[in-house]
Amino acid sequence: MTPLRATARTLLLLAAAAIAAGFAPPPPAGSPSQPPAPAEPPAQPAPADPFANLPPQVRLGLRVAHTQRILPVLSTVVIVPDADSYVAAIGRWSIHARYPVLIDDGTWIAQQDIARFVRAFRPRNVVRWSAPAGETLPEDPPGRRAAIERAAAAAWGAPDAASLRARWDEVSLTPPGLIATNEGDGAWTAALALAAGRGQVLVWVPRSHDHIGWQASLAAVDALSRRLEEAAAETGLSWDGLGDDLDAITLCLDFPVKVDLGESSRARMWATTDVLGRDRSGERTRRWAWAGQIAGSEARAAYMAMCALFLRPPSAWLFDGYENTEPWSHWDATAAAIELERAGVPTVVGDDGAQGADDFRLCAAGRARVPTPREQATDGSTRGGARFGLIAVNTSGNAEFFDLRPGRALAGDVPFLAIPSIVHFVHSWSANRPNDRNTIAGRFLERGVYGYVGSVHEPYLQAFTPTPLFVKRLLAHAPLGVAPRLDSGPPWKIAILGDPLFTLGPAPDEPPEEHRRLPLEGAKPLADSLAEALQARDFHRAVIDLSLMARDEDVVRLVRAIQKDKEARLDPDTALAAASSLYLSGAFELFTDVYDLAIHGAPPDADVARLALRDMLWHTLWPIRATLRPHELTLLRLNIRKDPYHMPRDAVEVHGAIGLADGHEAARDFLERIRSELPSDEARRQFNEYLRR
Repeated sequence: MTPLRATARTLLLLAAAAIAAGFAPPPPAGSPSQPPAPAEPPAQPAPADPFANLPPQVRLGLRVAHTQRILPVLSTVVIVPDADSYVAAIGRWSIHARYPVLIDDGTWIAQQDIARFVRAFRPRNVVRWSAPAGETLPEDPPGRRAAIERAAAAAWGAPDAASLRARWDEVSLTPPGLIATNEGDGAWTAALALAAGRGQVLVWVPRSHDHIGWQASLAAVDALSRRLEEAAAETGLSWDGLGDDLDAITLCLDFPVKVDLGESSRARMWATTDVLGRDRSGERTRRWAWAGQIAGSEARAAYMAMCALFLRPPSAWLFDGYENTEPWSHWDATAAAIELERAGVPTVVGDDGAQGADDFRLCAAGRARVPTPREQATDGSTRGGARFGLIAVNTSGNAEFFDLRPGRALAGDVPFLAIPSIVHFVHSWSANRPNDRNTIAGRFLERGVYGYVGSVHEPYLQAFTPTPLFVKRLLAHAPLGVAPRLDSGPPWKIAILGDPLFTLGPAPDEPPEEHRRLPLEGAKPLADSLAEALQARDFHRAVIDLSLMARDEDVVRLVRAIQKDKEARLDPDTALAAASSLYLSGAFELFTDVYDLAIHGAPPDADVARLALRDMLWHTLWPIRATLRPHELTLLRLNIRKDPYHMPRDAVEVHGAIGLADGHEAARDFLERIRSELPSDEARRQFNEYLRR
């Protein structure tokens, strides 16, 4: 690895981008509820050292982007079955070649994540690999920590953790941040990947007694902050200001996303990731690091880290639920889209008359009224779901719903993601309980988002970086943990879920020929496994292999062939494994034909799969509710979602479909039956309001 080198012209261009993004000069001091005024370029000539024009926010992003750019990446995705193999696979990374490693723990959601990643990464090879006998993680905490640290060191060519700093010096790397985790928390997998991938310092902290959806006391967050400050000081690196060595904190821990300040506080709640990395005295306005958080199972945390390390958004969807008057116009999605298009990112915009709940639902379901940068299905129809790597929405509402112009969208309306995405959601409360699928952030995370910016409480509009400025900052190489932050005031309510050092830097090259051999003996290509499964007529295994290789159209062909084969039978497990591919490929009728079977294929403890497929059914049939086949209308009647928000709307939409298909009397009978099933007075009020509309 060589130190960062760039021409004076390049650095001046970066300085200009930083100025346009509002990073130079620094914003004036004040409340976080005050949006920054547009910055003007300095009148004086540039100094002899162009680096002096780059503020800490951009300098940090450039450091990260440079490290990532010069570490070659193999066009291979490695799927492992367990934590032992995950650690062993990352321990075989080197500065000559790296590759994504994802965990297939056998759950439906892990397999969805892998397929989603593969669609975006588009590798030449997908392989399965298991660690050799003897390469197992110790059970005792100290031994487990040591094994994880050894793997992170080995990825840089260091024989052990004690030698890692010297190795970093050899390759001219200064760690950009700290990663806090616990060996007993599922998110340690993200900590290992991001430590090995970005060259960061692992810090071991106690497990939290509370989960991410709860609230922490300020004392608990301060105790965590003290531990991080002590660890930063122990490194011998500079850390207590911005623009020095350590400028980032990644919390890989199931720790509360918000801080409870008590009823007497005007703020009431702060976002944990906006409290960490600040001076703990006074008003806490002085920041020394930007923070982000990853939580989840070993498989999900590994997925989020691998997305941040190896993917870049190929396209964007910006949806603006605001009117075009002050102050709302500062968040104008059309202005943000212009910036993305100039940077070569194809962008779809919901704005200027296409801002309603129906517009959002149609685009989320893959039935957009406007051209999109997605491919078409092989039969000429639209594909299901969304294929956007960046999604930004301006709206208002609560944790469970968001109001548009006109209409109200619900958490279940967020898109099924064909590829992983980053989401910037300008809206109150959306990240209040990110582990709850009934909330907006919860649904987005369930569907594969790897970076989410949203509020844990009522933040007021001006707490959010205006959408065009957020986009400019990302394009100016500001990391995800920096771009949404207004740093002129004390902590506030905007949480950052994901790797705070994700940066829109250039993609790395493949290794030279002599380093293209995958260093995992015994790795088996999924293509070989697929051939064996087809030979043995093991269709369940074949469908899983095809799905994991993102060969959705081939899943469609195989399911149709099974249905036509007199000697074969589509069983529930195979239907479940195939369902997402059928939907995402645009084989909507086939999806509804196998839906009941797929639901029965979900094991009793797989509520996520069942509930997700029910949402998928609504995304499939709601856009065509005026022309449903009898079987499809029956499916909607039997799959009305029972939560207080979706049930009133689902019932009214089914009522309308029954009226079109079976007449007024049948619709009225349904209406009378469903009224008695509504769970509360509020649900009945919403039901009547939907009927009135």
